[in-house]
Amino acid sequence: MKLEERDDKFINQIETIAEEAPGKSRYDPGSCSPSTITEHTSMCYQIIKSLAQMDDDFDDQHFEFLLRCYAEFATGKEYYKLDDALEVIRDLIVDSLYEYLDEEIDFRNSIYLLLLKYKQRSEWFRRNRLSKYASNGLENLEGEKALAFNLQEYVLDQGVEFFVEPTSSSGIADLVLRDSHGQYLIIDAKFIKGGSSSSTIIKKLVNGFHQVHRYCEDYNEDAGFLVTFNQSKSKISLDLEILHGFNYLKFGGKVIYHIFINLAFLPSASKSGKAEEITISQQDLIEQIK
Repeated sequence: MKLEERDDKFINQIETIAEEAPGKSRYDPGSCSPSTITEHTSMCYQIIKSLAQMDDDFDDQHFEFLLRCYAEFATGKEYYKLDDALEVIRDLIVDSLYEYLDEEIDFRNSIYLLLLKYKQRSEWFRRNRLSKYASNGLENLEGEKALAFNLQEYVLDQGVEFFVEPTSSSGIADLVLRDSHGQYLIIDAKFIKGGSSSSTIIKKLVNGFHQVHRYCEDYNEDAGFLVTFNQSKSKISLDLEILHGFNYLKFGGKVIYHIFINLAFLPSASKSGKAEEITISQQDLIEQIK
């Protein structure tokens, strides 16, 4: 998460303190006044980043003075004792940043696990039903939109709060979630019809990654999810990175997580013959997204 981009005024103020406070016996760092949790976290991140970038030859006396300046900047109170300043840095700065990032990671992981559960339910128990939705419609919606509607319904049933954003500069994402900090989480759905040609399949996937990437840019978020409903009998392989079992593509400062939901009805291995294999490299995805 690019916290340094959340509020530029804190970047400038904290950089000024780091440049001017060293070498002085007295200095007025001023104070910050974050109005949101995100702004407060941005301030915490910038202070920790500044301290981590201090040169090794920075003497202890000036480093201690800088710590007191940052503690004063964060709270508006002047600190004469180093221990009091360190307590502020530890409890208000470091712990706040850790708790924020921990919640962010938990939220994103919980959404991915929820989508994996939806994948399992869809492939084990709802494959025929979802195929009918794609062909015959659901709630006056057809094809891809019908499947996206079913995904929305499932996510809502799990107790996740969300809303569908009316529009962005890149169009309408199928699902836009909000976390406890008011940030956006984008989920978009694509549908590959049975019998689709390899070129159509590649185009559909490339467009999916491209759209999620654009939605992330529109909402100034660093990650999004692409859910692909695949009715094709082709064996599709995406060269994606894997972290903790999660497949993702990293491009342009954004992370796009991907989940396949297989809706194809395949005969037994002895009767199906050799399936067409479609392999899309990570480089091919990135080049076509540009």
